[in-house]
Amino acid sequence: MKGMKRKLLFVDGEAGALRELHDELAASSSTWELLYCKSGLVALNALQAQPCEAVVTELRLSDMSGEQLLEHVARAHPQTHRIVLADLGDVQALLHCVGNVNQFLILPCEVDRLQIVLERALTFQLWLPTTHVAEADYQRHVDDVRLFLQ
Repeated sequence: MKGMKRKLLFVDGEAGALRELHDELAASSSTWELLYCKSGLVALNALQAQPCEAVVTELRLSDMSGEQLLEHVARAHPQTHRIVLADLGDVQALLHCVGNVNQFLILPCEVDRLQIVLERALTFQLWLPTTHVAEADYQRHVDDVRLFLQ
């Protein structure tokens, strides 16, 4: 993915706490193509139109819970990294998200910390099998079995 900008979707909650992080990241990095949504439904539509490498969201959205958003993203876009920013007062909500989140960060979050988490997550993503790799691996095994049986 060298030379290409990675897409990152911010889904901001009712308090608007992610807007500042979005703006700071936009000013400090040319690595990312940043998208910004103010609701879960708009974010899901944006992901359908143009998949992203990562989604950064809050738990309290205007039209659905962060948990619901993350569940939809996990099902429809399993290779998309899902990052939640929350305050420590949201422990119960955080616990409900555990299966659909790759990374939790505590608010307030500094842009440098978010950049480190994103770089690590997407470096790790290079090692995750994709559907294409899994299909190719399966086909290789099928071919090996056919050769063995001949």
